Amino acid sequence: MHFNTYLEKARQLNEFAIDSSWGQGRTIFGGLSAGILYEKMSVLVPQEFTIKFMNLCYSSPLQANIAISLEAELVSSGKSTYQVQAKLRQNQKICVLATATFGKARESRISHHSKRVDLKPHKKLKDISYVENLTPIFLQHFLLSLHAGDLPFSGNTLDHQKGWAQFKEHVDDLSPAHLLALIDAWPPTVLQNYQKPGPGATVQWSINFVELSIQKQTTTDNIYFSSYVKSAHFGYAFTDANIYNAGGEPIASSSQLVMIYE
Repeated sequence: MHFNTYLEKARQLNEFAIDSSWGQGRTIFGGLSAGILYEKMSVLVPQEFTIKFMNLCYSSPLQANIAISLEAELVSSGKSTYQVQAKLRQNQKICVLATATFGKARESRISHHSKRVDLKPHKKLKDISYVENLTPIFLQHFLLSLHAGDLPFSGNTLDHQKGWAQFKEHVDDLSPAHLLALIDAWPPTVLQNYQKPGPGATVQWSINFVELSIQKQTTTDNIYFSSYVKSAHFGYAFTDANIYNAGGEPIASSSQLVMIYE
């Protein structure tokens, strides 16, 4: 089922199932669950308020083809910001918990803009794609092109990855929900350090929606993803990423806590 179909379900329904084509190991692709939680929260917020920050806690695996339930509630609402919380449950267990802050544009004399980057043409190194019994099946929905770093399970000691991402099937406009999926489609940067195939699991994920340039982005363009490992020890890795649109304008920044099994 198309990504947009699930977004529509999230806006209109409180319960539905996700098909197995969106699988990611023992669970459902985290970018899809993030996207549908964003959609569920956004219907509680006036349109003039846009997403500024979102935090997700992944606490339990989601199974395909079994009903999930969604609920969202306002934590606070004011003239400038709305704060919203949402939960995704399956079998009466909370599997994903999300909080988000939406903000309304305000006048201020202080203005700092994230720097635009010059995305010169890069020689494509490798594609990250779906390979049966090796990579997650949800990758069949995306096109990922790696320009720096290496593929998962390469056994290297690199601490960075860079490349382009887009949906394989066309969607009309890049919303924050689509952006969440594109960011999370990239495997955790630390997986390239694995000597052999093995699991990794995102436990906590925070996203800052940096600039208004997201409003000008469409999914017919790629987004550029630049990530690095801040630290990794004792079975946990902390990774950060900056995300840009095709014109090199900053769209978002991302931080993840990843459990590693290597």
